Amino acid sequence: MANSFRRRQVLRLFPTFAAAAAAQGCAALAGEETIEAFVVVTKTDSGSFWGWTEYNLDEPADPDQGATLERVLLRAPEGVDDLRFLTSLFAEVVNAESRTLVAQSTSFPANDTMAPLDILYDGDLRPLFPDGKTIRIEWSGTIDLAYEFPPEGIRVDALIVIEIL
Repeated sequence: MANSFRRRQVLRLFPTFAAAAAAQGCAALAGEETIEAFVVVTKTDSGSFWGWTEYNLDEPADPDQGATLERVLLRAPEGVDDLRFLTSLFAEVVNAESRTLVAQSTSFPANDTMAPLDILYDGDLRPLFPDGKTIRIEWSGTIDLAYEFPPEGIRVDALIVIEIL
């Protein structure tokens, strides 16, 4: 399932924290960018799934700023008790030069409709935006073949939080 998001959502700026961090010699936090994405997971004979999300900033990232991946939180839709129909989920940033695994999970809690992915990439994300504006995330993973999927599949939402430094 392909998705393209063009609206930039800056959730909040932290001027007090930024000033305190700068005074302590740390990089100042300029804000957070939240990407709302999703992948539709359907039952397949192979037990695997794949989808992608493309996200476009309103304007190119400032070359003097860095960006780090802070959180990826999955959310099951209403009516689904938990995410255990997934046995693994991987998030890769893909461009013409590289594929970079940035987050994953191979276990999902029972009776919880939200689950964080483990962040694997702690470097600057800016080089992963090939044109400075667009990032492509490919989702892949495996499913529990015993789970009864609806014919249309299950939409798994993801909130991806990036800190702009």
